[in-house]
Amino acid sequence: MSRRSLVVTLIACAVMMGWSQPVRSRDVPGASRITAIEVRIDAPPGRVIDWDRQLRFAVGDRLDGELIRATVLELYATGVVDEVDVLTRPDGAAGVVVSVVLTARPWVERARVVGAPDDLAEALSELTRGLADRAVDDSAIIAMRARVLDRLTAAGYPTAAVAASTESIAPARAEVVFAIQSGSPAVVGTVDFIGDLGVVDEPKTLIEALVVKSGEPYRPERVEGNRDALRGVLAESGHLAASVGAPVETWLDGGDRVDLTYDIDAGPVIDLQCVGVSCRRLERRGLLPDGVWRRELLAETCASIRTYYQRRGFYRAQVQCSESAGSQRTSIQIRVEPGERHRVTRLTLSGERFYDDERLLALIATEVGSSWRPGSGRLVDEDLAADLRNLRSFYRLEGFADAEVWPSSVTDLGGGELAVEIPIEAGVRRRVVRFEVDGAMGGASLDGLPLSPGGPFHPVLLDETIRELVARHEALGHRDTTILPTLSWNDDETLVDIQLAVDPGLQQHIGRLLVRGHRYTRESTIRRFSGLAANMPLGRQRLLAAERELYQLGVFSQVEVEVLPSGALGGARDVRITVDEAERWRLGYGVSYDSESGLGGLLSVSRLNVGGRGGRLQLDLRANKDDQRYRLLWDQPTLGRWRIPLTASLFRQQEDREAFDVVDRGVQVALRRELDAISLALVAEYRLVSLTDEVLDPSGLPRDERDLQIASVAPLLFIDQRDDPVDPTRGWTTTLQLEWAFPLFDAETELTELFWQQSAYWPAGDLGVLASSARIGMIEPLNDTVEADPLVPAGRDSGLIPVSERFFAGGRTSHRAWERDRLGVPGETLITLDDGRRLPVGGNTLLLLNLDWRFPISGPVGGTLFADWGNVWADVDHFDIADGSLGLGVGMRYQSPIGPLRLDVGWKLDAPADESNPVLFLSLGNPF
Repeated sequence: MSRRSLVVTLIACAVMMGWSQPVRSRDVPGASRITAIEVRIDAPPGRVIDWDRQLRFAVGDRLDGELIRATVLELYATGVVDEVDVLTRPDGAAGVVVSVVLTARPWVERARVVGAPDDLAEALSELTRGLADRAVDDSAIIAMRARVLDRLTAAGYPTAAVAASTESIAPARAEVVFAIQSGSPAVVGTVDFIGDLGVVDEPKTLIEALVVKSGEPYRPERVEGNRDALRGVLAESGHLAASVGAPVETWLDGGDRVDLTYDIDAGPVIDLQCVGVSCRRLERRGLLPDGVWRRELLAETCASIRTYYQRRGFYRAQVQCSESAGSQRTSIQIRVEPGERHRVTRLTLSGERFYDDERLLALIATEVGSSWRPGSGRLVDEDLAADLRNLRSFYRLEGFADAEVWPSSVTDLGGGELAVEIPIEAGVRRRVVRFEVDGAMGGASLDGLPLSPGGPFHPVLLDETIRELVARHEALGHRDTTILPTLSWNDDETLVDIQLAVDPGLQQHIGRLLVRGHRYTRESTIRRFSGLAANMPLGRQRLLAAERELYQLGVFSQVEVEVLPSGALGGARDVRITVDEAERWRLGYGVSYDSESGLGGLLSVSRLNVGGRGGRLQLDLRANKDDQRYRLLWDQPTLGRWRIPLTASLFRQQEDREAFDVVDRGVQVALRRELDAISLALVAEYRLVSLTDEVLDPSGLPRDERDLQIASVAPLLFIDQRDDPVDPTRGWTTTLQLEWAFPLFDAETELTELFWQQSAYWPAGDLGVLASSARIGMIEPLNDTVEADPLVPAGRDSGLIPVSERFFAGGRTSHRAWERDRLGVPGETLITLDDGRRLPVGGNTLLLLNLDWRFPISGPVGGTLFADWGNVWADVDHFDIADGSLGLGVGMRYQSPIGPLRLDVGWKLDAPADESNPVLFLSLGNPF
């Protein structure tokens, strides 16, 4: 036992025995008041501690032994103190000065590994580095030694030994050394097989399939892979139900060699025959058992196949599974007869009902088919059974305890049409007459409970009401609330009076909030983001919310919030927050390619938790043949005292467009707020824009290089109701942004811009997903005295807007039948030059509509059929819907781990003679 552990144990024993003398104190006048407190440390600890928070006494308190004992225990709990001495000296007739003398525990300067094998030296050094920058902790060193030993064993060094020692390298500084004796790496000796090998007569066939063979290095995780390889060989030989046991290991030569013996039970050869469908297709759809076949799986397989066909519209599909078992061979036949496609054209609810059809039909998945929604109206027995359960549960929770929803009848109307009737018998309704609560409520509210006077009664509602009341009391610090219900029924048991006897128990609140484990993070930051403070009611949900908020700060790899043990049943309870800080440096890099921008790369370097306040400093570099973007970003989770995230950035970006080149430099400050699925932001920018256009205007005069400044503010609203932000299959999003550019300093540009985008996604079952997007943008100039762009026809407001601020369309994420920026209205936003070239000059009005049908093909491969319509107009006054351009296309999608990889081909239905058709795009991610 370490010296510190022994001291703590003795102190704890003294406290439990009621020891009346102060611990490690001298001359304490029991009735004296504290006039001053001194804290002295013989050597600085490894991190700054707010010592005043650890003391149980303060100036003005009467000092006694209990306060000293509590203080000593708390100081040891900081984890950085090795010894505590509390000294006192008189200060006047009735005063006392308290001196707290602390001996800091040695601080780990570094952790070092010696004697590690060359192939593991770097990994073990990285592993043990986590001990650095913290106080010497015997338990942490022992745990790290075990982890090092486990890593060596897993790497094939079964006889390895690890010794850990702590060596002083400076006053109050130490290093931890892990001395390793790895021994010789183990190798696999012989590999044998016992049991029934079935038709695999030659063990050589099994040996050739092994992942780790005789003479190769022994790795436990790789040896485990041999079992899967052996099962694969047996399955290819027809033993679909084969089992392979874990290998029996026999160690030889002092642990340098291990013989492996696998126990195999091949079982019978299974002949699988599929009639009416290919077995390969069923396997690709995941409809055949993956692994060991068992007899009970056969019925489940048949049911799954029938459900699969019903979801594709074959409601009357017949699936028969038969098995013929022998001693050496088992034959399994799966016969599928899909039959005719059906869809529901009539859905009725009959019987005694208290609610209209609209409300009840909203509770079930079965629906009448519509020609406008592919895949709708398909009848599936599994879904229909769930619908009946949902309706039954709804009625019973509405007070109809004896309600029955009988099995539905399905009638074939001919021509692939089905009529479904669901009979309902509601029965007698039970209602609450009086609802009373006796006993102290402890401040908890009775509003909004599941049970209420005049409302329905069901035992489930009563249980929910009790749970809700207990939770409300618990949030107020009553952690041991008990509630006993009393029910009084009338003669026919349709009306009930409910009386709840509530005993809230003793109220608990937070005493002291203790913070542990932080090295770089400021304690005030942890306290603020936890949302906890002294005297707050102590509730479980409050503690869970504190953990969640601290995790969301993004600088901790682990957070634990716990209530410390106390002998008291109520009153103040100390709460401890223990954190483990994540690595502060992060490096990200990657390579990108798409058909518009070509080959590109990105590099990101970030420093987390700058200044210990949870902030992030990040440098982003992105470049390809057309665009270069550089950004230095500062992200701070608070704005002063308010929990409003603040992001500030310096940026420079360069774009090479067909009509112009632009270099954009500036500063941006953004405030944002997340409210569940709603994101609000307020963005302020000041930009220096350099425009260069090498194209000659119609008069033959070169356009000068233009330098301008733009100051703007833009509120932004984003609502995300998608099921997946990368590849959604249902839900919708809304983006709304209003920008105002105004004169400030040298900035003279004045405009307002409105942009709105609405996207929606509808699942179509096996047919995939329908996705749609609508984009509307409008720009209005606020200063008509500026020099108009000579390339824009006279009288168009777009000429009063810098070309870098106008809308452009065409490309892989807007209109896929046109190349980037090439879409426009001839003569207005698409200008014909003297040499016959068409030059896009952008406009002030944008309207784009996109419709995708994204359907599966095989595994991660899918296809897309799309239609894009829209255009860019000079301004609202010159908007003409007849100018909209329609394009159709087809695409392939591969669902990669980082998002869909797309290959799209689009055709213009009204392409000018000098425009290419079709247009091909290769890109990553969905267009919307």
